Amino acid sequence: ASLDTRFEVHAISPIGGSELGGAVVTISGVGFGTPEATSQRMVAMLGTFADIQSWSPTEIVVKTRAVALNAQLVDVSVNLVTAQHSCGTGQTAGPCTYRALNAGLTPEVTSVSHTAGKAGDTVTFSVTLPVGYGATVNLNAVTIALGQHACSSVQASATGDIATLKCVVPEFEASTVQVRILVPPLGFARAAGSFTQQLLVTSITEDVSSRAGRVVVLRGSGFASDHTRHMVRVGDRTHGMCEPLAATYSSLICVVNWVVYDTDWYSTELYIEDVQVSLWDVQVWKNPLSAFGGSMVGCLAGNNDWWTGDCFSETECALRCLLKKGCRSFDYRPRYLQCILSKNSFTKCGSSCSSQRWSGCRYFEARSEADPSVVAVAMAPQNFTYNKSMTPDIKWVFATPGSTSLATPRHLDLQTNDTGCGAKSSSADLWGGNDQCCSDHTCSWTEGRCANHNQCAGNLRCRAYACSWSFDFYSSTRQYHDSCCVLEGTKLGYYGSMQRRLWAPGDNIHLGVRRLGLFDEENNHEGDAAVRAAVQNPGNGHVTVLFDGVACPVTALRNITSDKTFMNVVCTLGEVPGGLMHHAQMTVAPLGRAREPEDWLWVPLEVHQAVSEAGSTSAGSLGGNWRLKLTGSGFAPPWSAGADTFVEVAVCGRPCEITSGSYTAVECKAPQVLTPALFDGSLPDIGVPSSRVLSAGASGAIAPGGQRWPTCFHGSTSTNYETGHPLCVAAFDNDTELAAGLTGGSCHLGLDFGPDTNARVERIRFFPRYSPLDASGYIGSQFQVGVLDTAQGNCDELSYGYQGTDYRGCQDTSTNGEQCARWSEHDADLVSRVPELSGHAYCRNPDPIWRPYLWCYNSAGKINECRPKVPAIRWTTVQTIDSAPKMLWNTVTLTQPAQVRFVRFVGVGGDCRFTELQVIGHLVAPGPTCSVSMRNVRRAPGQGVRIDVARPSWMGGFHRSRGFQELASDWVSTASVTYDASATPFVSD
Repeated sequence: ASLDTRFEVHAISPIGGSELGGAVVTISGVGFGTPEATSQRMVAMLGTFADIQSWSPTEIVVKTRAVALNAQLVDVSVNLVTAQHSCGTGQTAGPCTYRALNAGLTPEVTSVSHTAGKAGDTVTFSVTLPVGYGATVNLNAVTIALGQHACSSVQASATGDIATLKCVVPEFEASTVQVRILVPPLGFARAAGSFTQQLLVTSITEDVSSRAGRVVVLRGSGFASDHTRHMVRVGDRTHGMCEPLAATYSSLICVVNWVVYDTDWYSTELYIEDVQVSLWDVQVWKNPLSAFGGSMVGCLAGNNDWWTGDCFSETECALRCLLKKGCRSFDYRPRYLQCILSKNSFTKCGSSCSSQRWSGCRYFEARSEADPSVVAVAMAPQNFTYNKSMTPDIKWVFATPGSTSLATPRHLDLQTNDTGCGAKSSSADLWGGNDQCCSDHTCSWTEGRCANHNQCAGNLRCRAYACSWSFDFYSSTRQYHDSCCVLEGTKLGYYGSMQRRLWAPGDNIHLGVRRLGLFDEENNHEGDAAVRAAVQNPGNGHVTVLFDGVACPVTALRNITSDKTFMNVVCTLGEVPGGLMHHAQMTVAPLGRAREPEDWLWVPLEVHQAVSEAGSTSAGSLGGNWRLKLTGSGFAPPWSAGADTFVEVAVCGRPCEITSGSYTAVECKAPQVLTPALFDGSLPDIGVPSSRVLSAGASGAIAPGGQRWPTCFHGSTSTNYETGHPLCVAAFDNDTELAAGLTGGSCHLGLDFGPDTNARVERIRFFPRYSPLDASGYIGSQFQVGVLDTAQGNCDELSYGYQGTDYRGCQDTSTNGEQCARWSEHDADLVSRVPELSGHAYCRNPDPIWRPYLWCYNSAGKINECRPKVPAIRWTTVQTIDSAPKMLWNTVTLTQPAQVRFVRFVGVGGDCRFTELQVIGHLVAPGPTCSVSMRNVRRAPGQGVRIDVARPSWMGGFHRSRGFQELASDWVSTASVTYDASATPFVSD
């Protein structure tokens, strides 16, 4: 016997097939081995690897791929050894050559019934087969694929060498895909082309809605299963949208959101709008900026005046562009928080778009301009109507005490006799039926009727229609329009309410609402069965009320006018986060949503105590990571809870990682704190970290954590000091391309690290503007560090707060140079409600909605705008620029590190413009005792928000003319904790 060591190919079948691949070929031979023996097996045909279907010692089945090199031989190899070609199976047979199959036998697609459609459509293909193959192909095995999706219900027939193929289009998201037709045994057909699954909107239910909040269903075809990849534009006003909630191939569910949905803002009754649905290859709803390509510095000169508006961030600007019909690009100017939309794109508008003149903005172009395949679009012209008459209209908001909140301590300035009318001692006179006006004293809430504000005690106000809370819905004998003393939710109470408890969880919140339901021909709510059912069962979900995402459970609905067109909706205030204005948001099913921007309520954020896990205010390692517990009230949930508002905690300005929280208690992991003793040698080494950039957070980005970022400031002269303005913010945003800063004689630009921490400054780095012609303008300028001069006394020029409401400085001269008059000389009523205004003539802002800036009265009673005084700071110069700097990074190294609160650049030559500034060193606590600070933060509108509007400039903050509310409360610092050096493990060796 002899060992058969042959490794030979003896035959292949069939001998012909398509040059596009897909032919199933059987190779016969000997010595092929088994798959278990080795994984190094290969078959090549026509110069291209073939896909192995099966493998045995004597037979291999493969599927061919498209022709690559048109090589002549069939190659079979195992372990890199190639099989010999032999003429037969005997060991004495001579050599032969087995060529690859004939690649000329390719079926040809000669016609297609249509190249675009939707699921369920039938597409017919006409295919010409190689001559003589009409009777040999296996028509029952023909498959048709649209991209990765198999075409269903394939039908095939042939007349001679002409085959007719039909299939039904399957469901897949809108896209253009390649058609692949496999005709066994020959393989794939040529020129099958592409097929476009269309994105279609065939109907919208409901197609009439209130200004916002109605859930609608768009039906059609081609929607993606990932709803966040859709953008739905309603109209073209940069704010009409339908927020996607869920999607299938044939439907997209979204909630209409016009953003500006207070009916007082627009008088037009109906807006009939186009609806555009776009499907992107990215999650555009989560991040609108992903619909735009890479940015470039500059703005399209002459092509950027189509639409201009205020925006917090590049992302918000991107959203505006996506919602504006015809917008192809935008540029964002962080120095002015300004968004400019354009109908042009620099890749398509030629030389007219070539001038990129400004270095203070970034330009973004829609990715679809360069590559239209990234998006599919469907239009439904004039298919949706905003109906003002369907939009609930909140006319007022006020509060009365609830059963659980009546005993809550308040700062209402009520006297002990402000309970009950006349001889009565009950505090529920109206509930008891006494609807007469108080005669012997001013009225408290729940008492009799009032005629004017003077008849109301303390902070209460006399409000029309307020007595309705005490009456039965169906009563016909009461005067629903009567006035009562209540606690208003209004702009006029904001200033006096700061850190004073007026409202409290458990209060009854009353909303006067017009258009609560669909009207009948008599124009009253009794014609709406859903409203009548809600009156009988207020908690049935027909009407819901939220304050900053916190539920205010509805307890009653009552008519308050004789024609029954107005309703009083009563709800119980929930645990709303403290320190923020809260506006009522009402949803009426299925009409939609209403919001009242002018009337609001406010509860304080209070921190009572901060203790370590051992229950002490003096314990814990300097290295941190020990548990700190804060108690108080008004705490928002942690970031991880996903609520609309979240809480942040900082210890000595460093973030304290929150591990759990409730409305009255929060626990966090104490941060590592560096004290001056660690640097002066009085304490052993605990492993001080390397110095780092301290200024990166000066852009004011609001993000979870609790880091108290430094605040930037600037001024065109030494007598001008503005904080948090985008002019200075952009100088610390880590963008070394965008220009920032300002010009002006003795201008300055710098950072305030705040009252709770200091900066131990080691180096200052600066990146000048790119033009070498500007380099000499920096000569003679100075870098300075500073500390607050304690001689300024009680004049706090640095606390500004929301649109100036926290300012407690001593500015008594308006910007036009006029002396301010005492507040009591011109508005005694305001002073009575805001005691802090008593006895002085300093600039303040007790009216932040209508006057978003500091102001005062002059002697004639005219209102004048003010700026804070420049704070008293002792400055020390650490470097004077004596030569033209490089147009790259330049470094100033201090001879001795300085522990300071302030760092600034002073432009002696009048130029304070940079692309970037950096302060490098360590954040250092003033001492072992650290202030514990807390604030509540609203989730930012869009990703990448780079402005902290809780710390705006004297100009009144951002979106000044739009009345935007705060993104964050003020930091509350009423507790402290002392780090214990003796409890700190030190490195001894």
